[in-house]
Amino acid sequence: MNREQLRELYKRYAERKGFILNPDKKTVDMLLDGMLLREKKYRRRYCPCRVVSGNRETDRKVICPCAYHLLEIEEMGRCWCGLFVKSIDVMVKKVFTPEEMEKWEEIWAKIDGKIK
Repeated sequence: MNREQLRELYKRYAERKGFILNPDKKTVDMLLDGMLLREKKYRRRYCPCRVVSGNRETDRKVICPCAYHLLEIEEMGRCWCGLFVKSIDVMVKKVFTPEEMEKWEEIWAKIDGKIK
């Protein structure tokens, strides 16, 4: 699969779920290229903003679209890496405070506990 085919796949996925693919083509290209590189290396399309641990059980949660993206989009208007966004209005890049990062780490841990 090439970048444009992958873009179309994720665009259709986003539309079915009620959000959109990030309209910033440069950002999307970078993310898709990262996924394609990881697919070549690991045989899975891991999200480029997540760590691949080598633990199959843990790593399956970060295959794009990852286990966390729906809650992230609901809570902050975009998934962590920015591939999917709720709307064009969410295109502001955000720097997270340590407190916000701590909150997200707690949310991700709760999701991890539900996915076995």
